[in-house]
This record gives sequence, C-alpha cells and structure tokens, in this order.
Amino acid sequence: MDPLRIKTTSLPERRTDVTFHIIDDEALIYDPDRGATHRLNSTARFIWEHCDGTSCCETIAREMTGVWDTPQDRACDDVVSAVGEMVDNGLLKVKRN
Repeated sequence: MDPLRIKTTSLPERRTDVTFHIIDDEALIYDPDRGATHRLNSTARFIWEHCDGTSCCETIAREMTGVWDTPQDRACDDVVSAVGEMVDNGLLKVKRN
C-alpha cells in the first residue's frame, strides 16, 4: 500500500498472527508468513501498540504528544508514515474511516 494513501482518519490494526517481543525500549516482530523479523524503535513500538483497529492515526498522534514533546502536526506525519511502512511490511491492515 502506498503510504501516501494512509490518512489521519485511517484505522490501523495489528495482525494477530505475528509474534511481538519487547526488548528494552524497542520491540521485535516476527512475521511467520514472510519469515521476516522487524525491529521497532520506541516511537514505532508506541504506534504499533496503539494500532487496535479502533483508534485512527490522528488519535494515536494525540496520544504521542502526551508522551513526547512534539507538535500534533509532526506527530500525525510520523504516525501516518510509520503506519504506511508497517502496512507495506505486512504487519498492519488499515480500514478507512
């Protein structure tokens, strides 16, 4: 999926068949379908953990601003970009809202 097609109103949802492990502030996700392991930094981990299929990208960004000192518009850009990358890597599916 083209990350440019991810919108602030998109509803990202984690795949349930991947393995998720926390290591310090980062995380590893193993995708058995692709035989691939993905390493997430603390920001990407935060986003991943909030991709529950009911929170839109804008809501996740608003949550981020409470954790990191970043403006809402920058947080939205970061969430949309990270979600797009995770969709491209097959880790998330996205519903349009």
